[in-house]
Parts: sequence; C-alpha cells; structure tokens
Amino acid sequence: MKRLCVALGTVAVNGSVEFLTAAGECAMSDKLENSAVSRRSFLRALTVTAVAATATGAGAALVNQSINNNIPATTFTTQTLNTHTPPPSDWLAELAALKAENARLQTELAAAQRNLQALQASTNQSATQTDTLMAQLDEANQQIVVLSGLLALYEQLDDLDVTGLALAGLTAVSDALTALLAQIPSLEEGITQAQATLNELDEQLPLLENGRLWLQRQTEKLETYFADVTHMLETAVEKAAPFLELLNQWFADILKWLPFGLGQRAQQVMTAMTTLFTELPPTIQGLGTNVAEPLDMWLAEQQGEPALRHKLIRPLQETIFTNTSATLTQIQQVSETYRKTLAEPVETAVHQQQTIRQLIAAYRQQNGL
Repeated sequence: MKRLCVALGTVAVNGSVEFLTAAGECAMSDKLENSAVSRRSFLRALTVTAVAATATGAGAALVNQSINNNIPATTFTTQTLNTHTPPPSDWLAELAALKAENARLQTELAAAQRNLQALQASTNQSATQTDTLMAQLDEANQQIVVLSGLLALYEQLDDLDVTGLALAGLTAVSDALTALLAQIPSLEEGITQAQATLNELDEQLPLLENGRLWLQRQTEKLETYFADVTHMLETAVEKAAPFLELLNQWFADILKWLPFGLGQRAQQVMTAMTTLFTELPPTIQGLGTNVAEPLDMWLAEQQGEPALRHKLIRPLQETIFTNTSATLTQIQQVSETYRKTLAEPVETAVHQQQTIRQLIAAYRQQNGL
C-alpha cells in the first residue's frame, strides 16, 4: 500500500513533485503506524493524499513557471472530496474514479504548460517585433535627418532668382525675334525685286554681248584703217615718221598746188582732219582699255555662258536668294517653335511655381514651420 500511495501521488512538475510525493508517503506511513484504521479508512486517506498531491504539484509548477515568466499563475480548483466512507464493494470503482481524476488533472496541467509555452513564444515574438520596430524607428530618424538636409538645400536652391533671370532672358529673346520678324516682309520684298532685276539683266546679256562684239570689231577696223592711212602717208611723202608729222607734210605738199583762195579753205579742212586723226589713236586705245576689256571680263564666255551669268547671276539666283528665302522661313519657324515650346511653357511653369510658393508659405504659417 505504501508503494501504491507513492505511485498515485507522483506528478512530474519540476522539482516540487518529489517533495509532495515524499510528504504524501510519510503522511500515509504515520497514519498506518499510529492508528489502526480499517482498509476503508486507508483507502480514503490514500485518495485524499493522491488528489492533494496532484493538485498541489500542479499549482506549485504553475506558480513557479508564472514567477519565472512574469505571467499570472493559473489556479486549479479541486472538488471537495466526499468524506463519506463508501462500502467495500465500491473501492475499485472509487480507485478508478481517482485515476480518471488524476488523468484529467494531468491533461489540464499539460494544457496549462502548452499555454505557458505559447505565452512565452508570444512574448519572445513581441520582443523581436519591438526590436525590429526600434531599428525601423532609428532608420526613419536617420532618413529624417538626411531629408532635412536635402530640404535645406532645396530651400537654398529656391532662394536663387532663376525665375527672374529666365523671364528676363525670354523677354529679351522675344523682343529680338519680334524685331527680326518685323524686317522679314521688307527683306522678302527686296529679294523679290532683286530677283526680277537679275532676271531682266540676264535677259539683256545677249544684247550686251552683241554690243561688246560690235565694239570689238569696229575698234579693230579703226585700227586697221589708221594703219592703212599711215602707210599711205609714208608712201606719199616718201619717208617714215610719226603719223601727225606725215599728215602735216602731205597737207603742205597739197597746198602748194592749190590756188590762193582755194588753198585757204583747204587749210581749214586739213586742220580739222589733223585734229580728227590726232584724237583717233587715243580714242581707239581708250575704247579697248576702258570699254572693251571691262566688257570682256563680264561678257566673255566661261563654261559655255557669259561670265556675268556664271559669276554673279546664277550664284545669286540659285544660292543666295534661295538660301535667304529658306532662312527667312526657318526664322519664322524658329520663332513659332520658341513661342510654343519655350516661351509659353516657361511662363506657365513660372506662374505655377509662384502659386506653389504661395501654398508652401501658407502651409508653413498654418503649421508653424
């Protein structure tokens, strides 16, 4: 019976269960030795001791676990045992009931231990989450410091009067483009007139070329005629001398053979002819130097066309006027592009920036920033 008492009273709860088991065993031994009780009294004492040991062990374990984890202890209440002594035939049934009660208490104890473990896990998880949140808080504080520095830099950037400079530059460029565009109509009109004049000059080039050729032929004829006259005078006076000297000598020979009255009139004619022949050589030379040669420079053929057309008219028509017209068109396009893609968007952005600045100022004043 003593071994049965020890077996029923043993509940493994940390170190306190051994103490309770020993206490129950000693109590039962003293009872059996000091008092001659009946078997019924022994079983009743055995039952009371076993249940008390089980409940006390479980409670002690829970209290110990609660103290270690700062968790309130869970209290189990036991039903008051009926001290009525059952008849001998009910001993086995009562023993079975006590075993069932013991199993129930052990089940509750296991459930309590699982709850404690769950609470411990939850506490550990909460601590881990707290550490994580603290780390995130530190990181957020560092980010706030970084953003504060960045905000200060943005405020310094905003203090720069870029808007005023941009508007002043846009105004200057817009005024210059407006003045340039105002000159385009007169420039286009001048180009049109110049093109018409060049076209007219180009049409007159054949006439100029014919005049140049005629002058060249006539000059050559005069030179030939003058050379022939000089040769004849040399033959008539039978000597070689300058043209004017030969002419005067020939006129003097003629005057000797004329009557007095006729000789005087002939002298006048000869004087006029002498003047004419005297001016003829420099005239021929002047025509070649001052007229024929300049005309040759502009009207002589180069690459199958007059030099004036090749050097001046065609480059002006095909390069200067064409490129100038294209440039004027591009200037108008640049002005339109400038207005649509730069001037108007910048003006809109400046207006929006001013509005946002006003909102920022109001927000700071409202929140005391």
